[in-house]
Amino acid sequence: MEKRIAGLHHVTAIASDPQRNLDFYIGL
Repeated sequence: MEKRIAGLHHVTAIASDPQRNLDFYIGL
């Protein structure tokens, strides 16, 4: 359940702020 919610949020984050999402992946 938590993974599904996180995934949904992740898609939203990508759509709303791609640059921050890119920084997040680089941070991993």
